[in-house]
Amino acid sequence: MAGTNAKKAKKVLIDLLKASPPTNTAVDYGYDGQNDSANRQYIWGGKTTFQHDYAALTAGRKPREEVLIVELHLSVYLPGGTYEETDDTATTIGVTIEDLFANDPQLAGAIPGLRYAGIQGGEMDNSMDDGGVETHMTYQVLFKSRLS
Repeated sequence: MAGTNAKKAKKVLIDLLKASPPTNTAVDYGYDGQNDSANRQYIWGGKTTFQHDYAALTAGRKPREEVLIVELHLSVYLPGGTYEETDDTATTIGVTIEDLFANDPQLAGAIPGLRYAGIQGGEMDNSMDDGGVETHMTYQVLFKSRLS
């Protein structure tokens, strides 16, 4: 019995990406400050937020619905490139992330009580330095579970 699936969901998500990472992309459970500069394409797990909806408001542990969001960050850096090039690469990597859930939104039962996992939303932004350009994307990955 878990108070939340937050850690489990994040770990399963990262492990799935590590098992079949996008080409030339490093994947980490959390931002390590080293892979970002060592690799031009980098994915890491971020903040998790969750909310519980209780079926009854009485004493004792009760079954509840959990809505959990795991932020998944990715960056693509291209020396001498353009924003369009890094945006194209980032959105291509994003398809790989979306495909994790497309055919199995319950993730083969890897998360206790999981009813559904999928992309809820996200954001994309750009930045540049003297050597190149970067696209940074954040996916909000939704996990809906029934906890007891």
